[in-house]
Amino acid sequence: MKRLTEELKRALAALAWADAGEMLSRPEKARILTDPGATVDEPALLPPARTRPASAGPGRKVALGLGRDLPEGVMSYVVSTCQRFGAHLTVLTLEDPASVSAQLAPYAEDLASAGIRWDVVRLGPHPAEEVARYLRDNPRVMFMVSSGVDDPSRALLGEDGRKPRPLPVPLVLVA
Repeated sequence: MKRLTEELKRALAALAWADAGEMLSRPEKARILTDPGATVDEPALLPPARTRPASAGPGRKVALGLGRDLPEGVMSYVVSTCQRFGAHLTVLTLEDPASVSAQLAPYAEDLASAGIRWDVVRLGPHPAEEVARYLRDNPRVMFMVSSGVDDPSRALLGEDGRKPRPLPVPLVLVA
């Protein structure tokens, strides 16, 4: 039993060092590998990780590409994820805000009870470019949800014969 404990301690120490090495820069890794007595700098002195930091804090958003139809399954997914992440909802659409309000009316109580605020961004004549620009310029957007075949986010997938566009956030297709 004592030998098993020793082996587990050794394995956990090796695993901790392996994970710690992932946060080091190339020069620091080279220094550690070439000099066995070298130590690692304090974590506070290391540069911050390269992530989309604004999407990690309060004020996070979920984007919803909205076409003429809004399936119930899509909206229940959006409400549950917004509630789970404490995110706001931004609706990207080609429709006018009045028709968007009419489409969201059956879910207004669910949105209000979950404490989800929502706003509408009406897109212009080039929806694919405008959706890509909105996602790129708003770092608080965690991901985008597609509501169906005719929503503006589908043009980004290349389904209309164009080349698919790289997105800064994941695009969720709810089946």
